Amino acid sequence: CELQREFQHLQSLSHPHIVRVHEFDRDGDAAFFTMELLSGALLSGVLSARHSVILPRAYALAVIRDVGAALSHAHSRGVVHGDINPQNIFIPNEGELRVLDFGAAHSLRRTDWAEDDASTLRAPVATPGYASCEVLEGQRPDSRDDVFAFACVIYLLLSAKHPFPGCNALEARSKRVRVRRPDGLTGSQWRVLREGLNWDRARRPSDVQNWLDRLNLRGAAPRLPLLSNLMTSAAPRSNQAWLTAAVVLWLALLGAGGYWVATNYDSVSGTVAGTVAGWHLPGSSDTLRADPSPAPMAAATDAARPQPTRSPAPAVVAAPGAPHTARTAAVPAPGAEKPAVAPAVSFGPLRIEMAADTVDVLVNEKSAHVTVRRRGNPRGAASFIWWTESGTAKPGVDFVPVMPHTEVIAEGSNGVILEVAMTSGSRRTAKSFYVVIDRVESAAALGARTLTMVTIQPPD
Repeated sequence: CELQREFQHLQSLSHPHIVRVHEFDRDGDAAFFTMELLSGALLSGVLSARHSVILPRAYALAVIRDVGAALSHAHSRGVVHGDINPQNIFIPNEGELRVLDFGAAHSLRRTDWAEDDASTLRAPVATPGYASCEVLEGQRPDSRDDVFAFACVIYLLLSAKHPFPGCNALEARSKRVRVRRPDGLTGSQWRVLREGLNWDRARRPSDVQNWLDRLNLRGAAPRLPLLSNLMTSAAPRSNQAWLTAAVVLWLALLGAGGYWVATNYDSVSGTVAGTVAGWHLPGSSDTLRADPSPAPMAAATDAARPQPTRSPAPAVVAAPGAPHTARTAAVPAPGAEKPAVAPAVSFGPLRIEMAADTVDVLVNEKSAHVTVRRRGNPRGAASFIWWTESGTAKPGVDFVPVMPHTEVIAEGSNGVILEVAMTSGSRRTAKSFYVVIDRVESAAALGARTLTMVTIQPPD
């Protein structure tokens, strides 16, 4: 069976960055194997929690190095992973990265345990957004197809974007999508990465380690930090950088002004005049007089309130309460007349998030429905990108995969229901996959819950 084949593939591999398995067994009709206990998060969850903030380069290169080492080892043992994507890369709370899910793996050479297994001729199963054109066309994958999927992951790590968002490799090829070079890559590095992203299998490298050596991972961190640090580490805050630059500029101008006054004191000592809070202080008189048209003070408005800062959080959090709307009444300035109309109402910041951590769907249902809510300001449309990711349930086998694409929540609406079609077939055990939202494309911000696990429940 498929599970036994995955166990046998993993048992043939022993590497620090490949998940370890211990024993295969059966309990009646249920087959299972035991594996090492891991505590941490999938790479997809780490990237989602960072809200499209690029990983620090040293950590991104470390992930690339470790996954590459795992793939190179598997290929040297005659095993192709077949489904490399962020959902199959696990980042422990501390310790070594692990590559998971060899359920889609194929052998590069025939082995004793696979020689008589007719299921080795099964159709390839892979996540569409990371599968090569050949795999999507139903061809048996080889090491060059792992390189293509890995190149997509590398591009995502270095740019926080998929190389061809919203479509799979076949669609991107037919549309002649031009993939842009990520910031920070040299011309030679970009040429090497593009080799892996080549539509034609024959023009992709087959030796993962040699390919990575040419990509040049110099500067990679010796090891990944604690998971909590990986989720929160970020580039310098742009607001703080601007503030620092403004202070430096102000001090420079102040110093330059002081120098000019000191060197031109004789010419300005009798003619200095200033304006302070609407009052003129003429240099020729000791009398203060009010400015007939003092400059008005800037009024604080809702538009000037600070934007919320994002705190990266795990993809799964406690279930939320009822929608909450924050209202702030306008306060008149001291001495000003109270307005004759009701004070303006300001809603809290617009946020988009999943309504639930989990959703169950019965095996005979045609589709799963996942709700995405908007909170805060109801004005204006809010858009976001969503897609599906595999788990124990496989795309194309248990459910119809959804590639990243944009969904819009209309003005005044408090949410939208995402629909994922189920495939027909009987299942004896529960299987799960994930619906993910990310990259809000409007003035909204992402809430803490950006992932919902959909579990396909077998009949009682």
